[in-house]
Amino acid sequence: MNTENLTLIVLRAASSKEALQQVFAFRKALDSKFSLAYIARRLGLKSRGTLSLMLRGERAIPARMRRSLLQLLTQDDPLTDYLELLLTLEEATSASARQEVEGKLKALHYYLRDRFTSIQLQHGMNLLASDILCAFDLFAGCPTERQLIDFFGKARFREVQTAIGTLLLNGLIKRRDGVLQRTERTQRFLTIQGSEQDSMLTYLKESIHDAYQNVGKWQGDTTMSCFGSTTMSVRRQTYVEVIKRLKKDVFRYFSELETEEGDTLIRFNMQIFPLQPPG
Repeated sequence: MNTENLTLIVLRAASSKEALQQVFAFRKALDSKFSLAYIARRLGLKSRGTLSLMLRGERAIPARMRRSLLQLLTQDDPLTDYLELLLTLEEATSASARQEVEGKLKALHYYLRDRFTSIQLQHGMNLLASDILCAFDLFAGCPTERQLIDFFGKARFREVQTAIGTLLLNGLIKRRDGVLQRTERTQRFLTIQGSEQDSMLTYLKESIHDAYQNVGKWQGDTTMSCFGSTTMSVRRQTYVEVIKRLKKDVFRYFSELETEEGDTLIRFNMQIFPLQPPG
């Protein structure tokens, strides 16, 4: 199944009703066996008519089967999450509830939009450059160079200037009216995964080294940090399944945490790996 095309269908839909109808039509066009009868059987539904009403948006999908139905339609966890949030948004009855769901939808929309996108970056992108991009939100998205230097410390004056120069070179930020602004390419850089293996490996090594340097400072403050480590024996198949769920849960935490109106910059690291060599 072409997950990229299915993603485009979901993101371009004007409503959950339209998304569900088009996803079902897409799956059925790829495989004639993917019918209402097939879905109803998999969900334990006796009535195909009831299922048809759900997919047309004319009947609410019961909470007990919502995720199972969406997962069956998309066969993709992030797309399932997106459709689930879309349905939740349309059911929200308060402004605060809508705002919370809209924030999660926005973060997930960026991820889905860009997971098939590749950006060619120049040399010089590093952990500090990424930190600087994230710090823009602490200054309403438009910091001055002086504000960034003050935030990261005058002792790092040269480093910050070099990182800003690299961001400008890569087209991830621009100067305008005395301030710095992120460009459309920035979000794709922040969410890209896997296409720039060398850059990603360097970034991860720097991030782990930074955690090593900061563990003594923050490990005792359990209200603002979380450091932990343990070793255990596991069954490989169970481990693989848990890793899959863990990645999904962590992404949800990202969606809850990230905001364009932040007042604190954090480092979110996670490491879990087998102790024996790969292969």
